[in-house]
Amino acid sequence: EVKLVMDYLQSEDFKWTLSANLHGGDLVVNYPYDSNTRSTSVYSATPDDAIFIKVSKAYAHLNPAMMSNRYFRDGITNGADWYALNGGMQDWNYLFLDCMETTIEVSKISKWPPASELPGYWDDNKAALLNYARQVQN
Repeated sequence: EVKLVMDYLQSEDFKWTLSANLHGGDLVVNYPYDSNTRSTSVYSATPDDAIFIKVSKAYAHLNPAMMSNRYFRDGITNGADWYALNGGMQDWNYLFLDCMETTIEVSKISKWPPASELPGYWDDNKAALLNYARQVQN
């Protein structure tokens, strides 16, 4: 699966500027870098840190649940500051494809919500997702 995604993203048919991957596990927008040379939890800024903060806030500020998460100021975090992760998708996209990717954690409760709860996740995230996509123009 990972190899197929990597091949797809590297194809000549697509040149991505901004992307996101959706996860469950918390309520936060996580931006690069996820890793650092020490493999410890310490802020690891990219050269585009200010832009990553801007697009991350564009999402989080339209998601009330993220904004009310007291653990993450403004509903966002630097990946490595939260926890260090080597080999992550958002760092790979940024370093090798010049694509700015964030990880959007949309559920603190479950990584596998029942299908009956999916419309609620859509309602909670629709405006934020659309605003995130608009950031490509800014």
